[in-house]
Amino acid sequence: MQTAKQQWIDASLNALEGINQAEPTPELWGRIALNIQKKKVSVLSPYQVWIAAASILLLMFINGWVLNSLKGLNTKSKNSAYRIIELYELNPSNVELP
Repeated sequence: MQTAKQQWIDASLNALEGINQAEPTPELWGRIALNIQKKKVSVLSPYQVWIAAASILLLMFINGWVLNSLKGLNTKSKNSAYRIIELYELNPSNVELP
């Protein structure tokens, strides 16, 4: 003998027994296949790939050159955070900033 709660659970689980799975019409499959066949594949030409690679390498070279030229400069005087700290005297003068 099942309780009312168990009977309700069983009825809910068995409610889907007579339902059929939805299936698209063959016409829809044909339209999907036609759209897939029509779709153009865009491919970059070797010239475009070389231009992109050369641009990236040029930017990397310029970045490295700028960073290398900044190594010799006193970054403490160039850094705006240090200027603000010194301007507003946010730390004691005897503490060395990194």
